[in-house]
Amino acid sequence: MEETKIYLVRHGESEGNKENKMRGRHDFPLTEEGERQAKALALVSKEWDLSAIFTSPLIRARKTAEYIGGECGFTSEIDMGFHNIKLGEWEGKSKQWIAENFPEEWRSWKTNPEELVFPGFEPLSQVQNRAYEALVKRTEEFKGRNFCIVTHRAIIKPLIAKVLEIKSPYYWKVRMATASYSRIVFDGNIYYLDLFNEVKYLAKEYK
Repeated sequence: MEETKIYLVRHGESEGNKENKMRGRHDFPLTEEGERQAKALALVSKEWDLSAIFTSPLIRARKTAEYIGGECGFTSEIDMGFHNIKLGEWEGKSKQWIAENFPEEWRSWKTNPEELVFPGFEPLSQVQNRAYEALVKRTEEFKGRNFCIVTHRAIIKPLIAKVLEIKSPYYWKVRMATASYSRIVFDGNIYYLDLFNEVKYLAKEYK
């Protein structure tokens, strides 16, 4: 069976990243640097031979997807399966504020977020399951072709852990830069990872 290549894109730098705030579903826009990153990434995406682009509904992801779509010649589609994690009261707050007001929960987030549970917070196990369901659906739909998912690190990390069957705790064992892309491939039987956290393109000059 012909392989299906799936590009997992983390959005460009947002105001929340720059201000060191917890983001979740707070709708931070891209920074000027994030716009630059997204435009450079879009130029690279022309090499991916995409058939579709799916995105989180948040503006930082949608804008990144918009640049990719502009270079590839078609529009992106929002898929709620790739929406960011819910962080409840933490969303839009500084990490210092959270550490001061939720010391035990913050300690858990920094050490073993897979086990963290509190009101308004979406457990990582639920995030992982819904993202994986969306991935399987889109893989079936675009079997033998390539597609792109523009989303957030709190979606990409659990998703990669799921397809590679990496057990908890996994979240803090990998790092993922803004505007990076990774690639998983479905060969008809299994998913495998063949590229992770690619950002070398940001150092190149694309005309």
